[in-house]
Amino acid sequence: MNAEAHNEKRGLMVADEGVVVLFDRNEVTSVVRTPVARGALDPSAAGTTRPGRDRSRADLQGVAWNGHEFLAVGQVPNDSGGYSFNYIAYASPDGSVWTQVGEFTLGPAAHSLTWGTTNKQWVVVGTTGNGAAVATSPDGVAWDSVPFGDDIGELFASTDSKGIVVVAGARGHIVFSPDTKIGWGRAESQGSESIDAVVPTEDGFLAVDSTGALLSSADARAWRSAGTLPRSVSSLTPCGDNLIAVSDSQSKTIAVYEVGTAGVQQTVAEIPLKNDSYTSALATCVAGQWAILLSDGTVRYS
Repeated sequence: MNAEAHNEKRGLMVADEGVVVLFDRNEVTSVVRTPVARGALDPSAAGTTRPGRDRSRADLQGVAWNGHEFLAVGQVPNDSGGYSFNYIAYASPDGSVWTQVGEFTLGPAAHSLTWGTTNKQWVVVGTTGNGAAVATSPDGVAWDSVPFGDDIGELFASTDSKGIVVVAGARGHIVFSPDTKIGWGRAESQGSESIDAVVPTEDGFLAVDSTGALLSSADARAWRSAGTLPRSVSSLTPCGDNLIAVSDSQSKTIAVYEVGTAGVQQTVAEIPLKNDSYTSALATCVAGQWAILLSDGTVRYS
């Protein structure tokens, strides 16, 4: 699973080969695809061959909503069908029809996209292969790389709350900026585990690491423990007054947890799987109703 975004009317879940699943309160209304990738691609870029994939479309790695349009970023396959360092940005007013608007280079992996509300910038995060990779854009068309030290490591998550952009990743690193044009500050490292997701809350931020441990913060600078989920999770999504966390597969099930902003949680669903091949799932939410996209392409609802 790759990424989700939602507004008050529609939720989007994006996946490989340009797939976009649209969720409109209690039902999946359609599954669409972003256009065939076009532009100057680097055929010599490093990558691992993936036979049988559609090499004409980008694998979507991030999607976000900025108040008037969705933006999705996708990694372009190289000539051998493997991953390149080239990325394409697609824009859509409603998630149904997409237009390619920009191209940029980042690194071997992009993991998350968010909209910074203070200085009106898209922020995409990932890895250079040796450390953190970050790029920003005011419009999805022109992109600038942001220098980060290799000591921070790979970045897996990003969000914006109260005008502060937060990015997080390997070895518990959390980095924040009230204005991404000016600079970034570092929170104290939150241990040795990776921060896999960070989301906005009414009080600030909530993050979850690779063990399921929850962390909360009001200002992105100081973080405290907020409990631990029973399993590690593959998705953490704002939903109504709470959050929806979806566990990794275990014993042929995926668990769905409702998590309060203070970390209080309850299990709201156990989804049985046909086998143990499902490794992750992705959730989105519209008007308090959630939908979960499983690795096999099926969708479950609340």
